[in-house]
Amino acid sequence: MKCIMYISRVVSKKNGVAVPEGLSDIYMRARKFNSRFDITGVLAFKNSFYLQIIEGGNNEVNQLYRNILADKRHSDIHTLIDMDISQRSFAKKSMRLVTLVQKDKEIERFITKYSSVISKFSNQQLSLLNTFYDLSLPHQEFHKSSYDGKHITLISWPDFNHIEQSPGVIELSARLTSGSHAYDDIVNSGEFGNKNELDGILEQFDTLDILRVSSIVNKQNYSHSSTSDSFYSKMKNFLRLG
Repeated sequence: MKCIMYISRVVSKKNGVAVPEGLSDIYMRARKFNSRFDITGVLAFKNSFYLQIIEGGNNEVNQLYRNILADKRHSDIHTLIDMDISQRSFAKKSMRLVTLVQKDKEIERFITKYSSVISKFSNQQLSLLNTFYDLSLPHQEFHKSSYDGKHITLISWPDFNHIEQSPGVIELSARLTSGSHAYDDIVNSGEFGNKNELDGILEQFDTLDILRVSSIVNKQNYSHSSTSDSFYSKMKNFLRLG
């Protein structure tokens, strides 16, 4: 998979002011195309600029971006991120229209997740990004997870129509539906990738409103229980991932 984030300038003007003429058409076409080719992401407009993030299969994202580059309704297209990814950052929605980028949780998590990439932006790229997302404003600490020191659990299995159905997601679902576990222990186990990758999965659970976070210490430690393993094996067989 790959992810592309770009910012472009609106071409249409009314009384000397740039207006997002055709934004609704762009949005509806994007949803239709993205749904067909399993592309997810967000679209925003502010101060004469568009911001869009798209993610999905390499060929599909590349084809979509070629279409975007050829679209005459915007100009001065600046590619900020173009990279391979192992996991989606946004919920399984074909396209979401964002009105307040600065306050959007998914975008903030995206910025945090790829902070090492953003730290290498040129001054021009940072200036463009700051049009939508002011990096100088106080946010959650860039490398500090909101789950640190907490216990986490799932109140139900996720709906795999709205979340990535990967072995890691399924295994973590099995663990967290079996009881509460210390987040720090799961991080230290390394079974679900690094901290950012684990947070990415948990954020998908949070989007579905099935994740519960608590500071209460549960007697159950993070371990491979026979019940969890047995249930996970059954789920793997059911989903034909084994």
